[in-house]
Amino acid sequence: THGSRVVVGFIGLPGSGKSTQSKALFERVSKYCKCSRISIGQILRDDGDEDVIRIMNNGDLVSDELVFKILEDKFRATGEDFIILDGFFRRENEAEWLIKNQKRLDIDVQALVYIKVSDKEATNRLKARRREDDEDADIKVRLEVFNLNQSKVLSNLKKNGIFIFEVDGIGDVDKIAEKIYANLAEWIYMPGTLKELGWE
Repeated sequence: THGSRVVVGFIGLPGSGKSTQSKALFERVSKYCKCSRISIGQILRDDGDEDVIRIMNNGDLVSDELVFKILEDKFRATGEDFIILDGFFRRENEAEWLIKNQKRLDIDVQALVYIKVSDKEATNRLKARRREDDEDADIKVRLEVFNLNQSKVLSNLKKNGIFIFEVDGIGDVDKIAEKIYANLAEWIYMPGTLKELGWE
């Protein structure tokens, strides 16, 4: 059972471009309906908790309890019809929690966009934009953590009937964004499609 508000998630290696693409989808969908984009990592950084930031800087994952609380608060605070999640679904139990609580949170998890790049490409991108939490050793840990968990996450979501679109994260950003939108529109309700606007 699920709620009424559409949820689309974005996952990918650190440096894969998931935040860029989730923002692009948010900007497009926002033209046609009330849309919200929730970035777990950005919320945690903006909160400024030194212990949490230290955990993230070390390449480790923040506790599920904290992430669940943040997400639940955000879901309850927003009245948008279409919600984009950036940086969730890091572990299998996160996927299970969200699927299990769809009705209670009035959400319908319909799709996940998995932006794929190689470890080498992700590492090069992270080094190029070098933040304080992008030391070489930490970059390696962050990639290992993602790779360790992602297959179980994808398997769990597929088992629950969630549409998963895998897209190559290498190439022109706008073309990748268009490919994501077009493929999502083939499988789920997407505000702004020609069909939805009555143009076909």
